[in-house]
Amino acid sequence: MYDIFIPDAGADRREEMIGDYEEIATIKDLLRTSPQGLSITDISRQLHLHRTTVAKYLDMLQMKGDVDLRIMGTSKVYHLSNRVPAAVIRGFYTGPFILFTTRITVKEYSPDLADYGIVGDITGKELTDTELAPLYDDSMPELCRRAVLGTPAEIRITTPDKKNQRDLKIRIIPVVFDDGRAGCAFLIEDVTDLTIARREVEICEKELKIVSEDLNEFVFRCTPDGILKRVNHPFCVRMDRKPEELLGFPYEPVISREDLERLTKMKQQITPKNPTQTIAFKAIQ
Repeated sequence: MYDIFIPDAGADRREEMIGDYEEIATIKDLLRTSPQGLSITDISRQLHLHRTTVAKYLDMLQMKGDVDLRIMGTSKVYHLSNRVPAAVIRGFYTGPFILFTTRITVKEYSPDLADYGIVGDITGKELTDTELAPLYDDSMPELCRRAVLGTPAEIRITTPDKKNQRDLKIRIIPVVFDDGRAGCAFLIEDVTDLTIARREVEICEKELKIVSEDLNEFVFRCTPDGILKRVNHPFCVRMDRKPEELLGFPYEPVISREDLERLTKMKQQITPKNPTQTIAFKAIQ
């Protein structure tokens, strides 16, 4: 009978991976305390790691978008960043997008840009080229330059097509490509329906305000948790307060606990099909 011992190579590899993660986390912690950035030599000296090991970890972090690199003289200086890998946008972002290089030229884009006036192949086009005019705003070049350096931004624009005008919210975010190079991305969200709905609400609010001031009844608008957002003049007279003394405060303290419970249940019954409810309650002076 023989005892045969087969070493578990997988266990060694798992221990090595755990060591990698711990050392990578240590590098990130060190960079977090050094916003000006550190070179490979600095990190190697402070953490007592081999330069080759540090360089390998920094390459991994750069590919993930966790660190950025800038050249200072003959040194490569690394600092923490917060970039989204381009592969994540390609694979998981469901809306239209455009990926730009460091020079703000189009590297990749989604196939659904025709709805917003972008037609044809725009690969290699600059942001200021006429092909991208439907999505262009004068502030974008500077916002893109900042995003390439690591600062995200957000802008709202209206497409110039009068027949099919769209309101868009564009998030401009820092990205890192598969080769480790930096860039930025346009993540485009169509908010046309939301804009129309908000305009209609504003119109209704103005009309309600005009009407409510002529009523003798107390009229006020509040948030779902009972914070006053608008009050009419009769309500202010009844409460013996100025509007600015009432807005931002809850109206519920003037209602008894029993009536407040009934009011809470009643509000839960309001739906688009059943938009109004009526309740009578006593007000506490």
